[in-house]
Amino acid sequence: PGSSAVERAAPVRMSLAQPLNTSQMKQVIEDLAKKNQEMEENQLELDTLKQTADSTKSELLSKNKEIKAVEGQLSASKQEAAELKREIERLRAKEKMRPSLDLDDPTAAGNGAAVLFPGRAAAATTPTTRLTRPASAS
Repeated sequence: PGSSAVERAAPVRMSLAQPLNTSQMKQVIEDLAKKNQEMEENQLELDTLKQTADSTKSELLSKNKEIKAVEGQLSASKQEAAELKREIERLRAKEKMRPSLDLDDPTAAGNGAAVLFPGRAAAATTPTTRLTRPASAS
């Protein structure tokens, strides 16, 4: 009790002095058939797990390629952003060094506005004078 026919038959197989009776043979065959069925089921499960693992591996490799592509795009975007930032800084520095062209400011750019528009600059810097007619004697 509690042991399979194969285990019970093991001592008999070791010493073939006593042949198995029909009942023992049937039990051994049934136990072997069960073990064979279990092994086939385990093999099917193993094959299924292997297919799942292969599929998962393929998916992961595909996702990894996608990630690498996105990382490449991100790196290119970061590089482009850094170049744009340098260009903005260069333009700002250039803007600070450039003379002002504020035409309403007579002191702008060393009075550069006076060179471009002498009348306007002169009017801005000289006091306004009124022209008066001499009173006519009549």
